[in-house]
This record gives sequence, structure tokens and C-alpha cells, in this order.
Amino acid sequence: MGKINIFLSGDFCPVRGGAKEALLNNFDSGEIFGGFEELIKKSDISITNLECPLTSKENPIDKQGPNFKANPKLAGVLKRTGFDLVTLANNHIFDQGQQGLIDTLESLEKQDLDFVGAGLSLEESQNIFYKSVKGMKLAFVNFAEVAFNCANENHGGANPLDIIDNVHQIESARQNADKVIVVIHGGQAHHLYPSPEIKKKYRFFAENGADVIVAHHPHCVGGYEIYEGVPIFYSLGNFLFPKEIDKKNWFEGYAVNLELGEESIDFEILPYEQCKNDDISIRLKSKDSEIYEKIMRISEGIDDDELIEAKFEEYLMENWDLFYLGGMAGLKPNIIKLIRWTEKLGLPVSKLIKKMIEKKISITDMRFIKMITTCQSHRERAVEILKKHFEDW
Repeated sequence: MGKINIFLSGDFCPVRGGAKEALLNNFDSGEIFGGFEELIKKSDISITNLECPLTSKENPIDKQGPNFKANPKLAGVLKRTGFDLVTLANNHIFDQGQQGLIDTLESLEKQDLDFVGAGLSLEESQNIFYKSVKGMKLAFVNFAEVAFNCANENHGGANPLDIIDNVHQIESARQNADKVIVVIHGGQAHHLYPSPEIKKKYRFFAENGADVIVAHHPHCVGGYEIYEGVPIFYSLGNFLFPKEIDKKNWFEGYAVNLELGEESIDFEILPYEQCKNDDISIRLKSKDSEIYEKIMRISEGIDDDELIEAKFEEYLMENWDLFYLGGMAGLKPNIIKLIRWTEKLGLPVSKLIKKMIEKKISITDMRFIKMITTCQSHRERAVEILKKHFEDW
């Protein structure tokens, strides 16, 4: 039984800027995928996360956040580049509804591209993907945090993150395969460290049969750790995802080159910059680079619970306190953005408006919100009531 090489990358979502045209009209895998082209082609299995439905139809679902879609011909681009498997459990795969998902799966099947993590029903979305390579049977389990994307009793979509269901999936994979690779789409957006809850969950999956855990979604690099012999990569970052944004971290990522043996798991971290300064390409960086040093620095702190707690508290206060409090107070996103600008300019109006928000949300309101979001039974009832009133969710 020889060793198996697996190439794993993060979010592939060429829906903005010149990426669509570059990939479809002037396709040159060597130019776009840089130093990864050879590795993608020669690996036994090469994987990326397809972060958008492939459809020519416009049928956006009602959701919070943008609705993506891309040309079905991109399936052929991925195939020609050398990818073998795409993960589909993410927060955009159902952006164009059931028909958009049907079109996506058909496009992948036409190119003989394997997929995992989504299906036309909840049962289909939970399917485990198995592949035998060099005498070793591999299992891939893929799921995503629940938003507007996940399959349920009414429609298809992504395999939902549910601790009990996911552990059962991992246990089933463990019984039927030599190695189990778990790919998760989740985590805190733009946060370099795993939150305390994410760290706890991913370690739990490691304790229950995963051999490797790979995550994406935060749109920035996260660190990694080896927990009880299981490598956990908390965020690969974007693989190819153009965007006009002032966050430096958006353009940084890393791929993982896994080498699986019968009794061993080795890996290499491959840092890169992607789509920076309107350059529609991925540029592999060395281990002397600033990105690699950042990944190592983050990784060194993951085992420190106090540091993880402190980083998460800092992240909440810098990025999300006004967003959530403002949303609960009924403020529109544009108003919240305006307040943020006053903060950056150092104007005292921001403090005044914050005080107004705090007064608008009464203590009674906050107690009720806390109750229905933290108590499992109350949360279950609230979610079911919302589903009754908004059937598409």
C-alpha cells in the first residue's frame, strides 16, 4: 500500500471582477493557478470548495447576504485544472434555489467531477463520498454551518452542521474506510483564531473518528494544530475569490498537501496570495514569507485557552458588537455602516448613537433575546416558528 497525496484548498468563487472572463475566455491554468498547477494535476486527489452554484438561471432565494452564481462552464475549468473532487457544503451553494443546485450537480456530473456535501434532499446531502486509492479506502465527510444554505425536509442544499448527525456520519465513515477526512465550512468571518466553541467542536470530531479536519469560510488564514494525532486546519482562507475589500487577510490563504500512509499522516502548508491588486491569479509564497510566518504564529497560540478567549472577545468588540446590537434595535445595515465611519473619523456622534441603541433595546428585550438564543429548547421552538412563517427557510 503506497502513500496517497491529497491536495486541499479553500473557497473557489470567481464571481466578481475579471475572474469569470479570465477563467472562461482566456483560460491558462499555469498563469491563474501559479505554482499549484503541477501539484493539483499530479496529486492522487485534488479538492477545492465550490462556493457558488453553477447555473445560467437567475432564481435567487430570499436570504441575508449576497446571492452568487457562476457559469456552468466553470466545471470544465476545474476538471482541466486537475481537480477530482469539489466540496459543496457551504453558505452559498443554495443561493439560486433547488433549480440552481440541480444545474450545479448536472454540470459537475457532465465533467465527471466528484462532489460531496450537498444534495437535492437532506438524505442526499448527508452522503459520504468514498474513494479507493492505492489499496486504501478513503472517506470524505463534508458539512456546513446552518444558515439559508442547508438542506431540510422541504428542499435540498448543504449537509447541515449538527453535532449528533455529523458524529454518526463520521462513525459510519470510520467503519467503512481506512481514513476519514472531514471538511467543514464554518467559523467566524475574518477572525484569524478559532473561537472557543469552534475549537471545542472540531476537537470533538477528532475524538470521534476523524483522521484529518480541514475548515474554510472565515475568508482569512487560520492556524492549525495536531490534537490527539489528528491535524486540524481551522481556516484555509480563500483559494480564488476576487473582491474589492480593504481587508488584507482576504487575499491570503494556504493549501494543504496531505500525505497519507497506512500508519502515518504528514502534511505541508503551502501559503499564497490570491487576486491581489486585481491580479486574477494565485501566487505561491515561500516559507520565508509573511503569510507563512502569520500561520505559524497563529498556530502556536491555539492550545492556549486564555489567549483564544481573549482574541475572541477582542474580535467581537472590534467587529460585531454594533452590528448585532444595531440589528436587534432595528437599524438598517447602511445606518450601521455610517456609524462605523463616524468611529473611524473619531467623531463623538458614534458614542451618542451607541447610547441610543442601548436605550432602544430594553433590558427586558435583551433577556428575551438571550433566552431564545441560548436555551436549546427555546431556540428549537423559535426556529420552528420562523420556519412556519417563512417556509422557504
